This record gives sequence, C-alpha cells and structure tokens, in this order.
Amino acid sequence: MNARPPYMQFEPADRATRRSSAHDAAINVLVGNDGGISVDAPDDDYGDEGEAPPKTGYMRHEFDENLAEHLTDPELRALSSELQQGIDGDMNDHREWAEIASMYVDYLGLKVMKDVGSNDSSSALSRIWDPLMLEATIHFWANAVGEFLPADGPAKIRDDAPPAVAGMGHNGGPPLEEATPPGGGAVTRDDLAQAFEKDFNHYLTVGDRAYYRDWSRMLMSLGPMGTEFRKIYWCPLRGRPVSEWVRSTNLVVSSDATDLSNAARATEIIKMSQARAKRLMASGWWRKCDLMQPQETSTPVDNEIRDAEGIQRNVVLGRDHQHTIQECYTELDLAGFWHTDEDGEETGLPLPYRVTIDKTSGEILEIRRNWREEDPLFTARQRYVFFGMMPGLGFYSLGFMHILGNGELTLTSIGRQLLDAGMFENFPGFLIAKGFGRQVTTDMQVNPGQGREIDTGGKPISQVVMPLPYKGASQTLAALASAMVERFQKLAGAADVPIGEGTADVPVGTVIAMLEQSTKIMAAVHKGLHASRAEELEMLRELIAEDPSVLSRGNKRAARQWEQAEEFRDLDLVPSSDPNVPSQLHRIMQATALAQVATQMPGVFNPRWVAEDILRTIGKEVPDEAFAPPAQPGQNAPPPDPAKMMMAQAAQLRAQTEAQKAQQSAGLDQTETQRKAAESAVQAENERQSSALDAQTKAAEMASKERIAGMQEQTERVRLAVETAKSAHEAGLAEAQHAHTVHQAQQSRADGIAGLATGGGQGAGS
Repeated sequence: MNARPPYMQFEPADRATRRSSAHDAAINVLVGNDGGISVDAPDDDYGDEGEAPPKTGYMRHEFDENLAEHLTDPELRALSSELQQGIDGDMNDHREWAEIASMYVDYLGLKVMKDVGSNDSSSALSRIWDPLMLEATIHFWANAVGEFLPADGPAKIRDDAPPAVAGMGHNGGPPLEEATPPGGGAVTRDDLAQAFEKDFNHYLTVGDRAYYRDWSRMLMSLGPMGTEFRKIYWCPLRGRPVSEWVRSTNLVVSSDATDLSNAARATEIIKMSQARAKRLMASGWWRKCDLMQPQETSTPVDNEIRDAEGIQRNVVLGRDHQHTIQECYTELDLAGFWHTDEDGEETGLPLPYRVTIDKTSGEILEIRRNWREEDPLFTARQRYVFFGMMPGLGFYSLGFMHILGNGELTLTSIGRQLLDAGMFENFPGFLIAKGFGRQVTTDMQVNPGQGREIDTGGKPISQVVMPLPYKGASQTLAALASAMVERFQKLAGAADVPIGEGTADVPVGTVIAMLEQSTKIMAAVHKGLHASRAEELEMLRELIAEDPSVLSRGNKRAARQWEQAEEFRDLDLVPSSDPNVPSQLHRIMQATALAQVATQMPGVFNPRWVAEDILRTIGKEVPDEAFAPPAQPGQNAPPPDPAKMMMAQAAQLRAQTEAQKAQQSAGLDQTETQRKAAESAVQAENERQSSALDAQTKAAEMASKERIAGMQEQTERVRLAVETAKSAHEAGLAEAQHAHTVHQAQQSRADGIAGLATGGGQGAGS
C-alpha cells in the first residue's frame, strides 16, 4: 500500500462504514488519550429488511454533502495544516509576480498629486505619469465593453443538433406537448431555443444586475494586468448560479500549472464578513465551529487601489474585521473516503475535492466532492474561467503592464525632465556670495510685477547674486518622446486611423484595409476573450440545468416556465459577439455587402431575412407591420404580354450596355483614384520626411544657438571678471598714488619745518 500523508495515518477499525459526525450517530468512533480506538455501532441501522445498505467508500452519504461533518477533529486539523503549507508555498512562488502586479495602479497615473509642478523647494521635481498606458487601457476597455456587453444580452443560441425526425422530440423521446407557442401548434426546437435565449439574457441583464457592472470592472483591470478570472458557482445565500470576477492576485495557482485544468492546487483568497460566515454556518452549508477573531490583512494591490481612490480602511469595531477564507481546489485521498476498485480494495487514487479553510483559526469549514456524480473518470469540475489578453511565456498572460511598462517609465522620465527644465528656466535657482547681505532667508520668489529688496553690502548686485545656467526644454528630447509614443501606440493596437476630411479621396477598399490593419491586435485579443466567454456561458448553463426554475423566477414576462433541464441541456450557448468582426463598423460593411449581393442575385436570398439582418446589425427594431405581406400561395400570375416582354428585353439590353459602360467608367475612375491616392501617399511621405528633416535641422540649430549662447555667457562672465579686476587694480593704483602724494607733501612740509628750525638757530648764534 502506498505511503499516506500525515492526515491519513489514522486507520480506523472499519474504514468503510466509519462516521464521526455529531449530526449522525449511526456509528461513533471514540479515540482515547492513549491512542486506543473503540467503535460503538448499533446492531442494525439500515432500516427494514430488503433495503439497500448505505453507500460505502468514496461515495458514502449524499453526493453533495459536506464531508467535513464526517471527519474527526484530529483529521481536520492535520488536513488543514498540510493544505495551508501548500497554499503558503504557492503564495511565496507568486510573491514577485504579485509585487509587479501591484505597480500597475501607479503606472496608470490615477493618483491625484496635489502639488504636481509646484516650484516649492520641498517638491521641485514633477511627479506626473505619461498617459500612454492609461490611454491604451481605456481604449481596450471601451472596445471590449461594446463587444461583450450588448444592451440586449451577452448570449445567443447555437443549435448543432441534426434535423428533427417525425414523431421524435428534441431529446430522442416523444415531442413535447405540454405547452404551445403563442401562435398555436406543437412546441418546436426553434421555439425552445428562442425562449431560452430570451430568458437567459434576461437573467443576466435584469435578474443579476451586478453582472454587467462586474464585467466592466474586470475589463478595466484585464487591460493592464493581462490575466483575470471569473468564478461560476451556485451561491447558497442567493439561491441561484452566479458569475463573479475574481482578481488574478486573489487566485493562487500552483507554480507547475500551465492551465487551470492541470493545476495541482488552485486556491481563492476570499475576504468575507463575519455576518456572512455565520449565515453560511446557520444554513448548513458550512460546518458549525468556533472561529477566532479575524485579523485584518490586505494585499499590495488592495493598498494601491485604496490609495488611488483616496480610501483608507480603518477598522474600529471588532465585528467589522473580515475573515480570510481559503477555498482550495485540489485532489485528496480523503480519510474514510478512500477510492476502491471493484473488489473493494483501496487504490490510493486521489480524487478532486473543494476544501474551505478559515486562515486565522485553521478550521476546515467545508469539504465537498468536485466531480460529477455520474462521471466514472472523476474529472474535476472547473469553477473558474481564465480570461487572458495576450499569451505569455507561462501560465499568466501579458497585459499592458508587461508590454508598455518600460515604455511608460521612459516616457514618464522624459516628460518629467521636460517639465522640470521648463520650470527651472522660468524659476531658476541662484548663488549668493558668502558674507554679503543680512537676509533672513535665501528662498526668494518674485511674483510678476513685484520686487524684492536685497542687501548687497555696497557691491553691485551682479557681483553678489549669480543665477545658475539652467537650460530650457530640449527639442531633441521632445521629438524623441513623440516618436516613441507613436511606436508604443502601434504596439498596443491603439494607433489612430487617418480617415478624416483630409483623406476623403481614399477608396473605400483602402479605408477598410487600413481599419483591418489597425485592429489586428485587438481582433486577436477579442477572439481569445470570445472563447473564454463561451466557456463561462456554458458553465452557467450547466448550473442552471440543475434548477431550471431560476430562469423564470422573478421574470414577469418569461418566454417559458422552465421545469425540465432536458429542454435546453443540449442547446449550446455562445457569446453574441462575433470573434471575426472586431468592431461595429466592420459589421455594417458586411451587412452592406450582403445587401449588394442579394440585389445582384435575385431569387437566391430571402429579401425579408436580408432586411432583418441589416436592421439587426444597425440596431434598429422594426415591427412586423413595416414589412410588405408575402405573396399568397396559389395566385397564378397572368400570362406575359409578348410586346411588353420584347420591350422589357430591349430595356434590359440597354441597361446591360449602360452598366458595362458605367463599369468601364468606374474602372477608369478607380484607376485614377488609385493613382491619386498613390501620389497623395508619396507626397505625404515626402512631406513627412521633409518635416522630420526640418525638425532635425531646427533641433541642430537650437542646439548650436544654445552652445553659442553658453559661450557668449561665459565670455561675458570672463569680461565682467576682468573688468572687475581691472577696476580693483586701478582703484588700488589711485589709492597708492594718493598715498604717495600725501607722503611727499608731508615730507616737504617736514623738510620746510626742519629748514626753518635750522635757519633760526644760525641767526641766534651769530
């Protein structure tokens, strides 16, 4: 026998019939403190003689029952510990991916900066983000909403069944006769398909009003993230199937997975209020147990989104703390429910289960089988649908965060440099000579039309304050940013198509070709989303088949009171969007082409069907009274008049001749138009190259002027320094000359006084 994990080491005496639920005392298993086991079972609990015994092995009890009710507390704790270890390992494997995913909110530039571009010294640098990724995201969201969220419902019916056989119903049995359509007669398969399409779309647009809003929010996140999930399940509290968006960071898939179908473990992290958890326990959906006070936790993505929205989660009341629920889909060889072969021998085959765990307390709340009861292969039922934008290198798809992330950073850096250069050119910094002036602060700003006093210490102001030589915005850098924006827009599939008034002479075929070329990327993305949407609708149909009454419940104008799942079980649901037509303009062009073909081939197409298809394409509803009544059968047309026939043939011949002439003329006109278009294209290319050359020349001239201006400024500074030194030298010479003159005068005076003194003494001696 294969070795079992820790939670399977407990071997009861009779594993085939062992139960330990407090809700069913048929067999009680008691585990003593010393590890001993005692089994207390009544003599007979199977009912009257002749009844079938209860199910044994992995199919014991009701198929959809919560199996956690039948496991002991030690088994539940061991199973919870092992699963949480695996879940924690999966989260550690995805930690770097989650950190990258949390950056997309910053890259979208949705946070409002109150002091962007401020010239305050504390926030001199700008903090804006280039709108490249935000523009691509909004463009993708707008196109996807128009394609996948039509006003009349997201689904249509496709019936791939073979033609009906007389006397046989749509499901192989006798025809349905319990209901009749409004016009009377038996219920046909087409009637069922139309009724199901109408009621199903009503269910998604009116019965579940949050469905469209939830889809729209998912599309807004799918663009930058590249990967999102939708969960299709039966909600026990709402009592109906639902499809809800699961953020890609909240669904942790084992790192060995390449697809959801082959993932060893997929765990959804659910934030749930305490009241909702208690309701699930009270309804019997979860096992009743005491949960610990939850601890509030949040992911980096949640924090970034709250910062962008300006919302802070400050929990004050204890009851407002949310539980962190881990809903794990994995395969287990569950204790007491081991898989056995035809001989009753254990095979050790793990079977798919859904296990729900409260992360804080580690309590297992739910264990349910995750395969169809009638499936002999035990194939796991998929509850999540993968929505990817562009295929990646592994499990996750690529989004604008991966495709445009580096370009977003580059353009943001260039934009900030240009903005900062312009700001510093308008409000330059300066240097102040040390030791001069007694200003309280050197942080000065002069408003327009105003002045500020400054103490220069008697020196010229040009010798005290010198502005820093900031350069203005670089034209070369701006041209580089413009070229990069154009390239990244083409990469994101959001390039503009020039079909305005300036190109009115371009042929229609050329315009369509340009449209197809510009929408190829988004068309490929929509095809992948179309396939995922079809999978989502099919999973919803399967859940509705388990309780068909949800279609007519709450629908006052239901097309049918649904009671039997067989009525629509084999009707295929497909999205109303067309994967081969990426936009409404393409649909209108196709409808126009259909009308032209129907006109050129009379008798091949039904004119009313063509008209209805065109009206449906343009979104125009026309009542039946607007159509001409069909010709009554049995009405024989009068024999044609030979003279009129000859005249009609002659007129037809003339019309054909005129049509040939017109066709030749049209061919010449088309040739001339194409020639003009080619000339216009060549002229536009020449103008573009000339404009690019002019821009480069202007950029070179600007750079040369900037260099010349810098050299002139440096020369002027040198000249000022020389003049200052010269003035100081001349002032020193003048001061020295003055001192010398004064000294000579004093010396002459001293000499005169000395001479007088000498002369007076001589006179006295004689």
